[in-house]
Amino acid sequence: MQRQVIPRIGSVHLIKLRPLHVQQLYARLRENGRADGRGGLADKSLLQTHRILAEALKHAVGLQLVHQNVCQMVKAPQVRRKEVRTLSPDETRIVVDAATADDSVYGDAIVLAIHTGMRLGELLGLKWEDVDPDQERLTVKRSLQHLDKDGFVFQQPKTPKSRRSMPLGPTALEALKRLRRRQVEERLSVGPGYKEQGLVLASAVGTPISPANVRRAFERILKAAGVERLRFHDLRHTHASLLLARGIHPKVVSERLGHASIAITLDTYSHVLPSLQEEAARDLDAWLAERA
Repeated sequence: MQRQVIPRIGSVHLIKLRPLHVQQLYARLRENGRADGRGGLADKSLLQTHRILAEALKHAVGLQLVHQNVCQMVKAPQVRRKEVRTLSPDETRIVVDAATADDSVYGDAIVLAIHTGMRLGELLGLKWEDVDPDQERLTVKRSLQHLDKDGFVFQQPKTPKSRRSMPLGPTALEALKRLRRRQVEERLSVGPGYKEQGLVLASAVGTPISPANVRRAFERILKAAGVERLRFHDLRHTHASLLLARGIHPKVVSERLGHASIAITLDTYSHVLPSLQEEAARDLDAWLAERA
């Protein structure tokens, strides 16, 4: 039987493994590491590879299979921070107006993304049973993903805190009402062929919507609004940045986004915090001056 080895580095005997082998491994993975052949691994995947290999070698040292953990002699791959692109308050109003005027399921998806900060998969997985119009809130319970081999699949939220309940404002509630009315009309028009799945964001025949279609419609609406192009996911960043800029406590923002911890929120949106620090200093100075 042919011996099975770990791809790229498994042919090197454990006792002969050197830091240079590990460095070369990371370089190859960075250049062409994806299984589908479409370029190298992302920074986070490289860092995860480093951590797994380091842990395995630590175990090998404990078993006295090797004398040292060569991963400790190699600099861990760095995760380069991507610049967060957000809409300004004026741009946000323009986009919301353009999305509402579009009068489509895609336009309402944009409105909901801006006013809830939900991920695209969470929006597409939202069902009417998750919406409580009386309490004016919704609950994130699942995410819809489109996989090349399996088609549309529902998945559990990314983390326990991703499963969350959030109150809704008037604009989001109005978007939900439009979606409900539109679905009633489409159901009557299609008749028995309508494939009811209880989705808030559904196609004209009730089936799930492709994330790619939402992104294309988003680009179209941005162009019509005369706003510089950005990713749909940046609407989530916009939601968080606008709340923080308005002085909403980071803990509240973290809970709305479903972050695992407030530290993630503060780290991701640290670009907003300096202006908040300046504003806090001015407010404190003005308040003390008034009391004096």
